[in-house]
Amino acid sequence: MFAVFGGFVYFNKEMQAVAVNVVTPFETNYKLRLAGPFSTPIEVIKDMRSLGRLGTIPLEVFHEAGYVAKVRWIGRRVIGVFV
Repeated sequence: MFAVFGGFVYFNKEMQAVAVNVVTPFETNYKLRLAGPFSTPIEVIKDMRSLGRLGTIPLEVFHEAGYVAKVRWIGRRVIGVFV
């Protein structure tokens, strides 16, 4: 389900996955509430990059999997890929 619909993975300081929220089209007893969008300070982006916490996924990966992706851009940066 995660690979198909997406979700969120949470890591501890040792970079071990400690929790996963998966988006699903099926009705559950849980609700995933989102807020935002929020601006990310450039200092935070630099820190996340230096820690190896940010990466890129080529859009071809989504196309090869059969998704039609919509991409949102601000300037030269991709801020989200929506399936």
